[in-house]
Amino acid sequence: MGMIKSRKILIVEDNPVVSKVLERYTQTKLDCGLTVHLASDGLKGYEMAVAQKPDLILLDLNMPIYNGKWFLETSKIDPLLADTPVIVYSAADDNAVKLIQKEFPAVKAALKKPVTPSHLVKVIQQYLSI
Repeated sequence: MGMIKSRKILIVEDNPVVSKVLERYTQTKLDCGLTVHLASDGLKGYEMAVAQKPDLILLDLNMPIYNGKWFLETSKIDPLLADTPVIVYSAADDNAVKLIQKEFPAVKAALKKPVTPSHLVKVIQQYLSI
C-alpha cells in the first residue's frame, strides 16, 4: 500500500488576518492532510517556496515589499519553482491581472479580491487534483 502524499500550499500575503483566514479555511475545507505555510512578503515567500517545495502557491500581487510580481519574476528563473502552479489574487483591474497570466505561465488562475473562500477552495481543488 502506497503512502498518501501530503499536499503543501504556500500562502504569500502581507495581511496577517487574511493569511490566517485563508490558512484555516483551506485546512478545514480541504480535508486531505494539507500543510499550509505562510509568508508575509515576496522575499519570505520565495525563500519558503525553495525550502518547502509547495504543490501550489497562493499569491497576493499587491504587497508593499517584494510584491507578487517580484516573486513571479524570481520564481520563473528558478528551476525548482518554475513549474509550481500559482494562483494570484488581487484588487488590481482585470487587464493587469490578465497581463500577469500572459507573462508568467506558472500563473494558472487569477482571482479578483475580495475572493470568496468557497470559490478559492474550488480553484485549489482543481489545481491540486483533490
